[in-house]
Amino acid sequence: ADRGDDAVLPAILKVVKRGSPKLQIAALGVLQRLGNVSCVPALLDAAVGNNAELAKAAKAALTLLPGKEVNADLAARLPQATGKKRQVLIELAGQRRIDTALSTVALGIADADAGIRSAAIEAVGAIGEAKQTADLVNLLQKTQNAKERADIEKALLTLSGRCGIGCAPYLLPLAKDSHSALRTIGLHALASVGGPDA
Repeated sequence: ADRGDDAVLPAILKVVKRGSPKLQIAALGVLQRLGNVSCVPALLDAAVGNNAELAKAAKAALTLLPGKEVNADLAARLPQATGKKRQVLIELAGQRRIDTALSTVALGIADADAGIRSAAIEAVGAIGEAKQTADLVNLLQKTQNAKERADIEKALLTLSGRCGIGCAPYLLPLAKDSHSALRTIGLHALASVGGPDA
């Protein structure tokens, strides 16, 4: 944002906080293009609010807000965040590819909150390293939830496709699992790894 844009940001942020829903959504669209790190608190508040349409627009703005300082700010907020805010920050870490948040994001895989766990599974697929394959495989073997299994499979395929052969040692036991559904997921993930072990 140039100096002129910086001058209008306070007025736009005021609309995001107190405007009518239609004006709030329009203001979020403007922030998506002109905003900076100073907009993060207001956007996060909107992203975890009760208005689903407003929350979606705020998440979109946070995903596209430019700047490495935005990534640093979001990563710094994550360790102490709880509840819906933690879930949103984990989603953003994956969508913005904030690698520095990986250790905190990976902890979310074991969270008791299903929303946080789901966000962490997807984010680990996007930014995880080969060693997180073991965490996903472990969770996959424990869960009986069909949606969670599908989410983990998608994350495993994404992660193994990105990290390649380094994931194979963690996937081989899954490919030999006694449960055919898990074995199939393991084989699919190994196929996305490529190399001689696939």
